[in-house]
Amino acid sequence: MEELWQARNRDPRGVRAELGTRRASPELTVVQAYLDWREGSPDRAMQSLVTVLPDLAGPWRGRALNVQANILSDSLEIDQAHLLYAEELRVAQACGDVNGEWRARHDLTNLFLDIAPERVLGPLREVIAGARAAGELDTLIVAHLNIASYSASLGLTAEERRHHLNMVLTLAADAWPDLYAVARMVLAEDALAEGDLEAAEAHLATLNALPPLSIRQTRSDLLVTECQLLRARGQGAQAAGRLRAELPLVTLWEQPKLLHALSLALEEAGDLAGALSAERQHSENWKAAEGTRRERTMRALEVWHCTAQARADAERERGRAVQLETALSDLRAAHDHIQELSRRDGLTGLYNRQHLMEAGAAVLALATPLQPAQVALLDVDKFKRINDTAGHHVGDEVLRGVAGLLQAALRPGDLCARYGGEEFVVVRPSGAGLGAPDLAADLSLLADALVTHRWGLPEALGVTASIGVVQATAPDLDAALALADARMYAAKRSGGHRVYTQDAVAS
Repeated sequence: MEELWQARNRDPRGVRAELGTRRASPELTVVQAYLDWREGSPDRAMQSLVTVLPDLAGPWRGRALNVQANILSDSLEIDQAHLLYAEELRVAQACGDVNGEWRARHDLTNLFLDIAPERVLGPLREVIAGARAAGELDTLIVAHLNIASYSASLGLTAEERRHHLNMVLTLAADAWPDLYAVARMVLAEDALAEGDLEAAEAHLATLNALPPLSIRQTRSDLLVTECQLLRARGQGAQAAGRLRAELPLVTLWEQPKLLHALSLALEEAGDLAGALSAERQHSENWKAAEGTRRERTMRALEVWHCTAQARADAERERGRAVQLETALSDLRAAHDHIQELSRRDGLTGLYNRQHLMEAGAAVLALATPLQPAQVALLDVDKFKRINDTAGHHVGDEVLRGVAGLLQAALRPGDLCARYGGEEFVVVRPSGAGLGAPDLAADLSLLADALVTHRWGLPEALGVTASIGVVQATAPDLDAALALADARMYAAKRSGGHRVYTQDAVAS
């Protein structure tokens, strides 16, 4: 069974076929569950793992815990996933499974990529060194790909990003064809973004030598990237034809991305009515696919939570010695009720409004009169004048600059988002009582920084902001935003370039 586990990413189809010829065993169930999870059936994977986990020990127990933790992480049950990864690490260390130890260390670190990327680059580099020394190839490949995927958040250069992607190509060509294809597609998309169509085509051409990709999602992503290249060459109609031919062959949850790509291709080809129809169908299919995905996720979570008492007893038997890191406490405070992966505003790189409303509500759920959260709404003064006078491209640069200065002025743990247009919102969590760092004071310094920053604007133009700040003592984000909005407009009516707090002008 060990050889099938080692081949699960290299040849998942072959492994699946071989499993059908083997006698049932707990170890066989772990391999099946891993493939079920990768292929989009977390409910089936979780059900089978809950059944066999008591019969597993050593490395196989660690592998089962890892698959369960992956399912919970995908479902944004971050606390529970962290506990399982930590248990996996203890199991690996206890039985001397060095490969399992580095896999667990990687996945524990990976939990913080969306939340605190500045904390994870060092640990990920340690994982790369340790996994390379241990010969844990799969973990090594994923670590390189994660660093490349989050290169902007991690502060890496384009050259460093290419290095990690090239490492994936070197390591994964034979060991993990699907991730090799992912790295090639990322490099092709980077080349397209730079206008280098020949380089993009060369990257995609190398994938033709691979065996058929095993994961349906990867095959669909490849088609979308190939159609991007066709559109870049002015061949929108050809791209639309390929997408239409593929749509009947894919699963429901793969259709939305193909429909969106079809809409873009039809628009490129001048078929605006067809583009609109495809976009409408994209919206409908996305809702249906999301419903199916959520149903499967909920079934997996139902299985998990139905065995909560058994897990609690097992945890007590093992001593429940693990304590969550301080960083996890911060994570819980800000993301208890998060329902989707964090999403960014395309222009500024800040969180977007949708993420603000979800994560901000989770932050304010902990707010009390003794431990209030703080909410601020910032609006760039006379921004329309900048757009009208200097052009929208200059206005975009100003918004990016404001976002950068705003991030520099804030503290770790603050939630910062673009609310819409030239408006930004900051939510500072509770937790330090009434003596928490004053958000209004930090934003006053920001207001001064906006004035002194070199914007490169015409002499008659400048950048200032009106800011409203409130103390949130109850779990009502909408009410806090409404009050902050009112104070922001009061600041604007008073001439702008000032911060209004609860009682007075702070600057």
